[in-house]
Amino acid sequence: MSQQFTDLEIERGIKIGGTEYDRRRALTDDEQDYAVYLYNIKGYTLSRIAQIMHMSTPGILYIVDPEYRERKKQYSKTRPATYQDSDIVTENRRLRIKYKRDLLEAGLVKMEER
Repeated sequence: MSQQFTDLEIERGIKIGGTEYDRRRALTDDEQDYAVYLYNIKGYTLSRIAQIMHMSTPGILYIVDPEYRERKKQYSKTRPATYQDSDIVTENRRLRIKYKRDLLEAGLVKMEER
């Protein structure tokens, strides 16, 4: 079914960010509130909260510290995108397109109209 679409069409035509098929780890609002509670009220360390939530320590810091979050946002606005080895970028793109193609073939997602 998806063989009729090129890799570029699949890459541009299927958006999975923010959907149930997004594989990036995201905490719900309740989980974020719980992380803030553990940090501010219970005094847990960032490392311990990261273990509990199955996330990285900087990811938890971004959630529990509004000043850090604001600094990161400002820093990102002033910095160019970081360089990545082209082989890594190519492999990541290939895997992402394969994942989207598998979702399309399983009928779990549809191509967006352009």
